[in-house]
Formats: sequence, C-alpha cells, structure tokens
Amino acid sequence: MEKDLHQYIVDAYNFSLHSTVMEIGGEHGSLLQTIVQSYPSVHGILVTRASDFGESTIEGFEEAIGHCQSISSDYLQYVPYLERSGVAIVQMLLRYWSDKDARKILHTLRAASQTGATLLVIEQFMTSSDSDQLPFQQQGVLTESVKQNYFLLLEEADFAVQRIIPTNSPLSIIVGKAV
Repeated sequence: MEKDLHQYIVDAYNFSLHSTVMEIGGEHGSLLQTIVQSYPSVHGILVTRASDFGESTIEGFEEAIGHCQSISSDYLQYVPYLERSGVAIVQMLLRYWSDKDARKILHTLRAASQTGATLLVIEQFMTSSDSDQLPFQQQGVLTESVKQNYFLLLEEADFAVQRIIPTNSPLSIIVGKAV
C-alpha cells in the first residue's frame, strides 16, 4: 500500500520537539491525526473555519481523536495562543489567499505565538528542472519565485526561515521561528 502524504511529513519532521501541534486550516484534520497518532504525547489543536467544513466536521474530529481539540475560527482574525514549545502548521493554505490575506493570516499567527514558537509551511514546490516537464496548472505546484515570496511573507510577519526540509514526496517543509 502506498504511503499517505501526511506520513511523509511525519517521517521528515520530529514533532516530539513540541508539546502542542496546531494545524491552521486543516480541513478534516487528517495531517494532525497522523501526527498525534505517531506522537501520542503531543496535544493537537485543529483550527478551521466552520463556514468551510461545517460544525459537525469539527465536533466529529474531537470525538475521533483523543488529546486533541478543534476550534472554529476565522484565522485571518484569531488563532489560539501558541507557546514557545509549540508548532503551528500551514499546509498548502497560503496559496489560496491573496498576498494581503496571507500576510494577515501570518501576522495573526505571529501575534498569538510566543517568541521561539515554530511555524511549518508545507507546500509542493517545483524545481527549475521540473518546470520543463510538467505544466504548473496541472501539477498544483509552486515555482521557485513563489517560494521566495513565501520567505518574504514569513519575514514580514516576524518569522525567521531556518531551513527547508524535503520529504520523500512532492512536499517540502519550510521551518520558521517566531522572532
């Protein structure tokens, strides 16, 4: 059986470094579920908009996953407090927002994060060698110049980019720290 993309993320990043993992805009929470199943000591928080997925989805998530909570929130306006030992995850979310709204999401997250908290931006980036082979629109991947724009957005929101972690999948993890 083929590995779930979420498992590749869990294999590439050590979530045991964190007491809390908060997934922003995580739809049904499948990435968060994979993380807390792999790291049972981690407390999970799913922040999603009820208008996108319905209140019953959020309530069902809490029932299905132990030691997790879900919060219905407009993450352009509010996300829960994230302590220094916590990590927030934004997986393939910012690409769907204008730069203005992406900035707003990141600034809201930074305002709620203690200095030293970690931010993971998970995206699928296209290398220059890929660009000749695969049309951008069909692959749902982002170009190198878009990756550089992400770095600028993070910097503007007071997140210092520390490194990029490749996974054994098309996804990469940009690791940032709240400064």
